[in-house]
Amino acid sequence: MVVDAKDEFASDFVMPALKANAKYQKRYPLVSALSRPLIVRHLVRVAKELSCDTVAHGCTGKGNDQVRFEAGVLALAPELSNIAPIRDLALTRDKAIAYAEEHNLPIEQSKKNPYSIDKNVWGRTSKQARSKTRGMLLETTSGNTPLIQTPRSRLTRSPLPSLKEFLWRWMAQLSRRWRRFRS
Repeated sequence: MVVDAKDEFASDFVMPALKANAKYQKRYPLVSALSRPLIVRHLVRVAKELSCDTVAHGCTGKGNDQVRFEAGVLALAPELSNIAPIRDLALTRDKAIAYAEEHNLPIEQSKKNPYSIDKNVWGRTSKQARSKTRGMLLETTSGNTPLIQTPRSRLTRSPLPSLKEFLWRWMAQLSRRWRRFRS
């Protein structure tokens, strides 16, 4: 099931974050952290609609996302159980990619490109470490072992043009709705 929650994300999460000037380490927009409560909200809604007693997430045991998902589900639906197959089965990224390829599951990662990229209307994040070599970034896996060098321009792009365009469209849509409501 796919849920289009762009408008909800913008109004309920991005706009309050903008107003609060919420940033990760006082520098970056909260791209991943901001989206998780919305994902959990819809995960719980669908689980209840389908009369599920358990939900699953694909987080590893290494980051904050497992806490965000599991605490969110517990807060919204304490009757639901959480399972985390990747964490619980101790699947490495290579094993998870091999499993997906073996079972024809559509994923963007591959053995040549195993990097995790999280993007939404608010921004984009990926696992990477800075290199002192001419504006390059070393992309890393969980063990922080440099794998390849990628030109900085391919990994970083200001989200402002696309964000401004999105916000203008969103504000125009709200304005049209308001006009229809008033008439």
